[in-house]
Amino acid sequence: MCNNRLIRSVRAAVSLAIRANQGLGDGGMNPAELLKRVKQAVYAVEAEADIILYGSRSRHEAGPESDWDFLILVPGPVGDARADAIRHRLYEIEWESGEVLCAIVRNREDWHSPLYCAMPFHENVQRDGVPL
Repeated sequence: MCNNRLIRSVRAAVSLAIRANQGLGDGGMNPAELLKRVKQAVYAVEAEADIILYGSRSRHEAGPESDWDFLILVPGPVGDARADAIRHRLYEIEWESGEVLCAIVRNREDWHSPLYCAMPFHENVQRDGVPL
């Protein structure tokens, strides 16, 4: 968890630096185009994925420095290599857009299990998430 926070902080700082250097105050890519690109990138690696936007963006509470949070559900086991394949595609969009994209990749069956359903994170995504 601590590692993820550090990574997100560094990526946010890089994003701000990119915006400052390129004059991209709004990230340089409109939200509809960004979401389209995210879908294309994920489906290029995982054609059967479900992509859910959650967090401040899905609740329409995002500020200028808010990141984009995605839950990506895939069939079968999810190891580091599989999750990294998706994240590496999203990194390309981050660099092009100047936006910070965060992806949690989970097994679809596990996500719908009683264990996951009992977690507050699951409840938040079910309440606020927007399927793409």
